[in-house]
Amino acid sequence: MSDENHNEDGTAEPLTLDISLSVLDDLGANLYSSIPAVLSEAVANAWDADATEVRIAIDRAGPKITVEDNGLGMSRRDMQGKYLTIGYRRRDSQPDRTATLGRNVMGRKGIGKLSLFAIADTVEIVSQHEEAAPVGVRLHAPDIRACANRRESYLPDEIEIREPAARGTKITISDLRTNPGSLTESALRKRVARRFAVIGRDFSVWVDGDEITLDDRDDLPAIEYLWVVGEPDPDPRMLATKAKRIFPLPPLERDGVSAIEGWLGTFPDQKAVNPNEGDNQVAVLARGKVMHEDLLPSVKAAGYSARYLIGRIEADYLDDTGQPDIATSDRQSVKETDRRFEELLKWFQRSVKQVANDWNKERRDKSLQSAMDEFPAIKEWHGGLNSDAKRFASQLFGKIGSLNKADQETKCELYRNSIIAFERLRLRDHLTRIEELPDTADLSMLTALFRSIDEIEEVEYHNILRGRLSVVQKFRGLVEDDERERVLQEYLFDHLWLLDPSWERAAKSAYMERTVKTALDGITDSLSEVEKNARIDIGYRTHAGKHVIVELKRASTKTDVHALSDQLSKYRDAVAKVVRSAAGSDSTEPDVEVIAVLGREPGGNPSDPERQARMLRDAANARWITYDTLFLNTENAYREYMEAHERASRINDVIQQIRPSGQE
Repeated sequence: MSDENHNEDGTAEPLTLDISLSVLDDLGANLYSSIPAVLSEAVANAWDADATEVRIAIDRAGPKITVEDNGLGMSRRDMQGKYLTIGYRRRDSQPDRTATLGRNVMGRKGIGKLSLFAIADTVEIVSQHEEAAPVGVRLHAPDIRACANRRESYLPDEIEIREPAARGTKITISDLRTNPGSLTESALRKRVARRFAVIGRDFSVWVDGDEITLDDRDDLPAIEYLWVVGEPDPDPRMLATKAKRIFPLPPLERDGVSAIEGWLGTFPDQKAVNPNEGDNQVAVLARGKVMHEDLLPSVKAAGYSARYLIGRIEADYLDDTGQPDIATSDRQSVKETDRRFEELLKWFQRSVKQVANDWNKERRDKSLQSAMDEFPAIKEWHGGLNSDAKRFASQLFGKIGSLNKADQETKCELYRNSIIAFERLRLRDHLTRIEELPDTADLSMLTALFRSIDEIEEVEYHNILRGRLSVVQKFRGLVEDDERERVLQEYLFDHLWLLDPSWERAAKSAYMERTVKTALDGITDSLSEVEKNARIDIGYRTHAGKHVIVELKRASTKTDVHALSDQLSKYRDAVAKVVRSAAGSDSTEPDVEVIAVLGREPGGNPSDPERQARMLRDAANARWITYDTLFLNTENAYREYMEAHERASRINDVIQQIRPSGQE
């Protein structure tokens, strides 16, 4: 029954541990960072021993921790050859699957047992193999260090076991350097549950008498949006009971088949995320155990949604026994330069981009819907937008929704300012500025956007609308031609939008005005008395690189198209000469347009207005417009202004209704 090695006197050879100090420190005491990570190594060893049950007990008064399993146990030979042999590679000497249950073996490097010394100085191991006598040893880290310094074998204290126990192994960890009092039972259950995919598959883990279940992972039930790849077991779609949307993720194919399965999810808000408990991590598992703690740090510019992200990806191909081991020494991460991991990382980067796009859209819609549910006035306002404007409105409200929770008054102010800003941007056709705001936009960025829009309004619209309204008010009710001529003479040259709606703000240049006026006066001197009497005034402006000459003729004046063409051509040539001289280049051909404002259509041959217009355009890049047409344009402009004013009034009604509850 016994497999012990004996001395000549019949006694069993002593158990020994040979280890260097650097190995003890680098692969034990200094490698693992937390109690859950250390206990996970003990749980993984129990899995490899075909245990179906592992019980963890924490004695906070002791303090000490015990981990007991019902696995195959170890004989004395196993204790020496496997457990006390640092670096024993199970997969090199034994099958890739466990002896009785045929499980995929988790262990590989043979150093997991050293993890216990990361949290304690004393470790006791008692094991019962069904075909051998029980065996037990006590390992004391300070004594191991002393022997390692002397380069001597360490002889652990053997524990005398008088009677056989139930099959399995019990590990007792004492002289703890990490206070277990700071680790709550629920936190330990969560961390252990998240580190294994095999819990519940003929393998149970208990903490202080309570079995760990899928509920202890405490992740999927809190997920707001879920993305799934493959067919993971258990099905996350069934466990994510609060998920508002579930999206598919593309597979990672290797050799024509899908190599991964798992899920990614986002929490509904920042307060639901506890990074200290692994809530903002995407773990990679292989053979049912965490192999890489978190993929997120490997992805650059993952976006604002990454702050809410959690996930589990099972990728067994990363730990294929037939391939080189890519796990780092602590078995908590992998070598990121390995081609297999690079494949996974590329897939993850693509998936995170998809998550960000889906998340942003859903959050935008959610933020807008929340605002509309809370304030019916916003719903009414949104319903009056066209499809493109609705898309930009959703984006803007999505930016607001990404802000941290604010009090109701602040939120109402954001809604009001956002609607005003949106309307101003829409008026200027600058809605794409909303897209330029990053996903991580904060209140200061939104305020800066509002402020910049206010500046646009102050600089551009105030003067334009005030000027238009004053002109419109002057024109209303005018009947006599001489009154109309006087008003046109007074306002037209400063309000060229009357001639062309695109000429919002024509520019003035004192020097060019004087120079051009001198040139035009020279032409005027050469006019006949009839031509001189026909004119009221002549003016010059520039707009967007165009030089504009406007001549006003009395409403009663009759003019011939040929004479008008000849006169306007002279104006054009004179201005072109002045512009070329100012530019210092005779090769420059300036863009000069000449416009005549007439009381009636010009006479002469041809009499067809379209042919006359073409003749003027070809000869002098000129055109004419009648007073009546100008007045019609003015009425249209007034109508457009009134419509804008009415819309502004409606918007004002909307924002006045966005008040905290209880305020009128």
